Amino acid sequence: MTRSVKTLLLSGLVLGVLALITTAFFSTSFYYLRAKPFETPAGSMRPTLQQGDSFLVSQIFPIIGERYAPERGDIVVFRHPQNPAVTYVKRVIGLSGERIQMKKGEVYLNGQPFERQQTEAIEEKSRDGKVSMVQTYRETLPNGRSHEVIDLEVDGRFDETPEFDIPEGHLFVLGDNRDNSIDSRMQGHFGFVPIENVTGIARHVYFSGPEDGFVWRSLEQN
Repeated sequence: MTRSVKTLLLSGLVLGVLALITTAFFSTSFYYLRAKPFETPAGSMRPTLQQGDSFLVSQIFPIIGERYAPERGDIVVFRHPQNPAVTYVKRVIGLSGERIQMKKGEVYLNGQPFERQQTEAIEEKSRDGKVSMVQTYRETLPNGRSHEVIDLEVDGRFDETPEFDIPEGHLFVLGDNRDNSIDSRMQGHFGFVPIENVTGIARHVYFSGPEDGFVWRSLEQN
């Protein structure tokens, strides 16, 4: 191999490495440029998000033609369907054209239940300061993503619902703390969420209260 060929190959290798570094730099920069800090306002997403958790949200910019492509299991930040001035954080459970129903506290999608396995009991503090043990379950979605949910009551108010037909362009969302969440099960007060109301996707928790402090926990695995 001649020196000129070696030089050419070496130059190509260097340029390739520089291109990869540049791409990674700009991708990371763009991620943080569009990332917005957000604080969990309540306990409806426990145990995934604790009240007061601070996390980063990848913002969606309709002004440049960007549109949220829904994926089941995403934790999304969105404007309340009936009061856009109020922002909520919930998990996407149902997509346009699907049917969702709750039976004995379990989610049914198009007549089929999500896989659900009992996990550990955790401490739950009531508003008056009393601590009790409550049951958690690991819920697995049809796309393989899974997350933990809390079941505060055996026969909770919204453990049994009619079947909901999700209209085009809308989402069905739930809180992971199923018996302590205002969500799509409450059709008169909340209802389905228009996709255009989604303003961002939760990505990473970076601060979790005085006990855990600064953390870096991905929400995309859940």
